[in-house]
Amino acid sequence: MKIPKKLKPGNIIEIHWVDHWSSSGWRSPKEVFDQSINCSSVGYYVGQNKNLLFLAASDDYNGYVGSAMGRLKKHITKIRILK
Repeated sequence: MKIPKKLKPGNIIEIHWVDHWSSSGWRSPKEVFDQSINCSSVGYYVGQNKNLLFLAASDDYNGYVGSAMGRLKKHITKIRILK
């Protein structure tokens, strides 16, 4: 998915992405195929590089963010700018 050009650091966004999963327990083949891998997060847009889009759970508006995460851009299926 293309990242919207109007996205600016500090925007509050919701992203949806397809994730990986793993399990260490015994499962039937049906249980393996029935696992949900669709995820979403809401946070402050921090920026991006070639492969990752960065979000943070909090922003102190003095140049620092808390609880930052990076999501692989190729796994993102939807981006919605909330504010």
